[in-house]
Amino acid sequence: MRTKGLPALTNSLGLLLVMVVSCGSAIVGAVDRVVSPQATSKGAVNRSIQRIITETLKEGEGVVNGVKVWRRVPPARKNIEEIRRYGDEAVSALTNRLNAESDRERALVVEFLGLLGGRRIIAPLQTVIQRDDSPSIRILALRWITQAPFSLVSPIIREASRTDVDPGVREEAQKILRLPRPND
Repeated sequence: MRTKGLPALTNSLGLLLVMVVSCGSAIVGAVDRVVSPQATSKGAVNRSIQRIITETLKEGEGVVNGVKVWRRVPPARKNIEEIRRYGDEAVSALTNRLNAESDRERALVVEFLGLLGGRRIIAPLQTVIQRDDSPSIRILALRWITQAPFSLVSPIIREASRTDVDPGVREEAQKILRLPRPND
C-alpha cells in the first residue's frame, strides 16, 4: 500500500508544482503588463493621465448652501507614483494637457510635472512660464521648475524676473533667484 501512495503523492506534487509555476508566470506577466512603461502604449498612458487628472479635480468639488464650490486637493500618492512609473511618456502626456482651457487643470498638470522633476520638465514648464495667460499658473511653474537642475533653469527664471508682464510673476521670480541653492 505504501508504494501505491508514493506515486500518487509524487503525481500530486508534480501537478501542484506545474500549477504554481503556471500561475506564478501568469501573475508576473500580468504585473509586468500593468506596471512596465515599455509595455504601455502612448494612448494608454494618455488615458491614465487624463483619468488621474479628472479624479483629482473631482475630489475637490462640492456644494455648500446650494453653491457649487471647489477646493484644491493634493494629488493622491498612488496617482503620483503611477505617473512616475510612466517616466518620459508621462511628461509627453502631461505636456499635451498644458493647453487645457481650465486653469485648475493646467495648474494640476504643472504640479505633476514638478513632482516628476529632473531635466525633462524644463521645456514644458518654460513654455508655461513664457506663454500661459494666467499669472498664477506662471508663478506655479516658476516654483516647480526649481525641481530641475538650478543651473539649467536659472536663466529661465532670470528672464521671467525681468520681462514678465505681471509684476507678481516678476517678484516671485526674483524671490526664487534670491533663495540659497545647494550645488547642482
